[in-house]
Amino acid sequence: EWADRKKQGFPVPIRFWLREEKYYNIVKEYFTSDYAKEFFEECVNIDYVQEGDVFASLADCYKKGGDTVKAMETLNNGFIKYPLSQSILVGLINIYMETNEEPSKLVELLKTAQSNEPENPSLYYAEGNVYVKLADYPKALEAYKKSAEVDPNYFWALFSEGKTYYDWAVDIQN
Repeated sequence: EWADRKKQGFPVPIRFWLREEKYYNIVKEYFTSDYAKEFFEECVNIDYVQEGDVFASLADCYKKGGDTVKAMETLNNGFIKYPLSQSILVGLINIYMETNEEPSKLVELLKTAQSNEPENPSLYYAEGNVYVKLADYPKALEAYKKSAEVDPNYFWALFSEGKTYYDWAVDIQN
């Protein structure tokens, strides 16, 4: 009986679609388009910023257009008003990692994001990556170990810990 009934609505909830890279990328393309950027700019102008999320979305539009300076400025303006917004923090972290600017500022942002979301292993992993770039291997290992402690199944934490030991040994040998 159920199999023969006419289907109504989405046969698969949209949240499941968005987990598939193909559909996620389609939606992301719309939300980072010039068309979307106009709406996000207007939202910021009228102070309809959804606890800071609109700043992060607008910054994504600028980044997609190649304007990392404007993206950074937008995120910093949002961070001043919403220092606990995880979407703004993650946006800032990503830009600082991509541009390799101010590693100390990046570590500070990561610590803030970790305090907001202590069960997210990727934040500790990202911190470890920053310390590797600074050749501060003991701090990198500490961050990777924390990442693995938060989620023992997080592959990148364990992999990076081993790689860091290797890289450190190579540096010592050279």
